[in-house]
Amino acid sequence: MNAIWCSIALTASVTSQCLAKLPLLDDREWVGYYKVAASKKFAFGITPDGECKLFAIGKEGRAMIHDSIAVGFLIEEVTPDGKILTKSFFPEFLESEQPASVSIKDVTIKGKAQDDVLFELTLTEDRGGILLGGKVTSPGKVQNPLRLAISVKIPDLTPGDKPKEEEDEKKAKKELEKLLKGERLSVKWIDGKSERPTATEPIDASSAAVSGPGISALSGEFSKLGGAKLEFAAAPNSAMTLSNDPSKPLYKGFTVFWRPDMAKDPQSKARLSLQLK
Repeated sequence: MNAIWCSIALTASVTSQCLAKLPLLDDREWVGYYKVAASKKFAFGITPDGECKLFAIGKEGRAMIHDSIAVGFLIEEVTPDGKILTKSFFPEFLESEQPASVSIKDVTIKGKAQDDVLFELTLTEDRGGILLGGKVTSPGKVQNPLRLAISVKIPDLTPGDKPKEEEDEKKAKKELEKLLKGERLSVKWIDGKSERPTATEPIDASSAAVSGPGISALSGEFSKLGGAKLEFAAAPNSAMTLSNDPSKPLYKGFTVFWRPDMAKDPQSKARLSLQLK
């Protein structure tokens, strides 16, 4: 699956500067980024090649880079039999009229994907969070319906530090059990019902017991994020679903997929809100 991911790797920033049309920030704190939005609780950045990440801000006021959340924009083709095909995009065709800045306000980025598909990404700061969306502006050579979707990869958020020596394993296990008592996940489905799936026991996140008919709101508390609370919300005429390795608990990592309802949102006005509070 190809996606437009947010990353902070310096090598990626060099590649971006050579290929992409989006400019680089002249800011030592955010090397390799085109746009960044930062608050006391989180930071969100996008690189010149369209890659994005959401960071919690630690107690020292620094972005927790190693536990960052990757955000990807997906161009999806839906075939008559219901299969989803993801189109590769070309970073070198990304462009925007907005200059690089430590601000994300009403940003529109235009791009080109496989089979001459054209698309627009929209990003803006809103009420302490980030609103994301976009649309396919030209289907190019594709005959089937196309949509712009978003994936959010929650990393392994196992609390505590990994024991350095064998004699520390029992102590670390007890500490982990203690910390896991505070790990929580809540979802609200598009039918108004709410659920609190276990975050500490193996569970299939894509099952009806978790994703239901589609998720309109999700909140999570994981100590690895420095006390920050995840809050994601799908606008009307869109929904989220979750995916993970069903043999593992959710704190070991999962992916949120946001998709608009193409029939109910023909103007592509639906958005996904991301916040860390």
